[in-house]
Amino acid sequence: MFKQETLRLPPPPQSSSITRNSEKFIYFRKFGFTLAEVLITLGIIGVVAAMTIPTLLQNYQKERTAAQLKATFSILSQAFQHAVADYGDIPNWSVSNIYGQTSGGTQILEEFMSTYLLPYIKVTKDYGKTSLKDIGYKALYYMNGSKDANNWNSLNKRIIVLANGSLIAVSISGNCEQENGQCVSDWWYGGFMIITDINGIKGPNTYGKDVFKMILPQYETVNKNKFVFSGTGSEHSTLQQGCSKSGNGESCGALIQQDGWKINYEW
Repeated sequence: MFKQETLRLPPPPQSSSITRNSEKFIYFRKFGFTLAEVLITLGIIGVVAAMTIPTLLQNYQKERTAAQLKATFSILSQAFQHAVADYGDIPNWSVSNIYGQTSGGTQILEEFMSTYLLPYIKVTKDYGKTSLKDIGYKALYYMNGSKDANNWNSLNKRIIVLANGSLIAVSISGNCEQENGQCVSDWWYGGFMIITDINGIKGPNTYGKDVFKMILPQYETVNKNKFVFSGTGSEHSTLQQGCSKSGNGESCGALIQQDGWKINYEW
């Protein structure tokens, strides 16, 4: 009989420590990053962020400004609509015939506020009749950087703050708002001028950025007896020119509204 023997295979060759270390080095080298690569990547991310974040923030500010302005305009528009429902068309209001009057500006403004506006809005702060300077403004600025001296010096304003945080300054339209004995309103369209600062006293206090002008005209043909932004009815190109860096920005509200409540002009 033959003797059965088990076939034994030689053991597999053992890797030396040098080979194993080499394989480990290759493994980590394949899936890791050097410090230089990490720094280069972070540098690229920083450059891209520096280029894009300011634009993103600016677009966010524009959207927020347009939304706040739309809300403020809606609050005031609805208030005047309710006043019309209660007191009839604006020409029939007791304060409608103010053009050329020589006295009583304070009384007219107070009657306008107490009868046709304040009952229809929620006010969180009422400064009374005062100036923007007296409540903390250094100045109002045009988009070209100059100061709006007329609105800055005028004392005949009734200043309030709405529930949404927008500051409202109401005055009788004209160049003689301080009751200096000449007239109450000497602008041909008469009526009332309303300036809103959508973020209150804090800056930049500039037309077209956080300050916007609205009017409730009495005699002007195009917008007669309508609550509108200053400049409403003007050509789009005219509004764009006024809302440029060389313009005053007073009609930017009309441009924002015309563009579907979006700010497309240079910020």
